[in-house]
Amino acid sequence: MFELIFHPEAEQEIYALNEPMQGKVIKALEKLEAKGNQLRYPDTRFLQNELFELRVGKKDITRTLFAFAKGKKFIFYGRL
Repeated sequence: MFELIFHPEAEQEIYALNEPMQGKVIKALEKLEAKGNQLRYPDTRFLQNELFELRVGKKDITRTLFAFAKGKKFIFYGRL
């Protein structure tokens, strides 16, 4: 199991989403928490340097920036 760490603004952005999208994001976060760096495209995508995006949705899309931290941790910075 991996640990998810949120910047306060990133957490607020997730809770500000409409209810259906918020549910999809939470489900994607749980998937990342369980699978960690084994979760691949189309769920996650490398952007540059150490930044990745968590990709949610097909028609209505939201993306959240995150990076790996030491150990089994991910740091979330906010939505794109």
